[in-house]
Amino acid sequence: MRDFEEVRAIAWGAESSAGRAVEVAGAGPGATLARSWAVGAGLVAGAWLFLAWPWVFGGALIPWDAKIEFYPTVRFLSDVWHSGQSAFWNPYVFGGWPLVADPQSLIFQPLFAALAWLVERPSMAAVDRVELLHLLFAGLAVLGWFRISGWSMPGGVLAALVAMLGER
Repeated sequence: MRDFEEVRAIAWGAESSAGRAVEVAGAGPGATLARSWAVGAGLVAGAWLFLAWPWVFGGALIPWDAKIEFYPTVRFLSDVWHSGQSAFWNPYVFGGWPLVADPQSLIFQPLFAALAWLVERPSMAAVDRVELLHLLFAGLAVLGWFRISGWSMPGGVLAALVAMLGER
């Protein structure tokens, strides 16, 4: 059984702790390990695509918080940025609300901020797709964490699916 450092060396194509060069490209153990992680990423992405299909391609919309909290905020952000106003204060919530102080405002969330910056009037479906994309990124990040930690790929796939689909 390989120790943790050698598995990490195989995964990243470096030298093992014993000083032996580990082959990544070709038919060596590193190539097999790298391919297995690519298969794991494919399984995670495939599961995400299968489960997110109705929202990504089928026209379904994610209900509840996605429409009550997130969509109006992204839409407001887009409106003020495209009109040249400041996005730090939202006058439409209560008697006014410091948007920059609200952790759910998505103003500092890169993908939602990019959507608001690039699309003048983002649709509900576009916001849903960005939300679903976050789940895919979370799953792939968990899988990557398993890889660099030297843990098993099947365990990483299972953990990624739980991270993507599990209850908060």
